[in-house]
Amino acid sequence: MEDKARKKLSAKQIILTLGVVLVGIVTVFAVRTNSGEKQNKIPPDEVKLILSAKLTLDGNPISIVNKVLKVGDKVNFNFDLDVPVKTVEEQKTINASKFKGVRVIETVPSLDTPVCSMQTAELNLLAPEHKDVTFMVISQDLPFAQSRYCGAKGVNKNVQVLSDYRTKEFSKANGFLIHENQLNARSITVVDKDDKVIYSEYAKEQSNGLDLSKALDALK
Repeated sequence: MEDKARKKLSAKQIILTLGVVLVGIVTVFAVRTNSGEKQNKIPPDEVKLILSAKLTLDGNPISIVNKVLKVGDKVNFNFDLDVPVKTVEEQKTINASKFKGVRVIETVPSLDTPVCSMQTAELNLLAPEHKDVTFMVISQDLPFAQSRYCGAKGVNKNVQVLSDYRTKEFSKANGFLIHENQLNARSITVVDKDDKVIYSEYAKEQSNGLDLSKALDALK
C-alpha cells in the first residue's frame, strides 16, 4: 500500500513539475515576443505618415516623426539650437525664434555627405540675392562637424547653420526628423513672417537632392 501511495505521489509531483516548466516556457516566450513587438512596432501615427508622405531612403520607406509639413502649417521656432563651434568650451545655443521675417529652412541628414554638402553650398550662393530673407540650415550633425564644414566651404556667412543634436525637439515638433535613423530629412521650407509655411518640399528619395529654385520662386 505504501509503495502504491509513493508511486501516486511521485506521479503527481512529476505532472506538477512538468506543468510549472511548461508555464515558465510559455511565459518566457510571451515576454520575448511582446518585447520584440515593442522594439519593432512603429506607432500608428507614423505608419500613416509612411503611407501619406511616400518618402524613401535608398528605396526603403521611411516615416517622419509627428507630421509632414504642408502649406498653411505653422512652424514652432521656440527651441534652442547649437551654433557651429570648434571646441567644447565654445559650445553655445541660440533660440530659433530669434530669427524673424521670411525664412528659408533647409534640413539635411548630414553636411558630411556629398549631396547635402553641395546643396547647402548652392543655397549659400543663392542667399545674397534675397537680402531680407533669413536662410537656415539645420541638421543633427555635431556643432564641431558643422564648424569644419563651414570653414572648408566658406558657408555660414549667408546662411545660419544650426544643430539640433542635443534634443532633436525642433525637428520632432516640426516634421523634419526621420523616425528610422533619427536624422533630419532632406527638405526645404519657406516660412512667412507669421511662421506660416508658404512652400514645403521633401525629397521623395532622400538620397537625391532638391531643386532649390522652386523654393526660391516662392519668395517672389
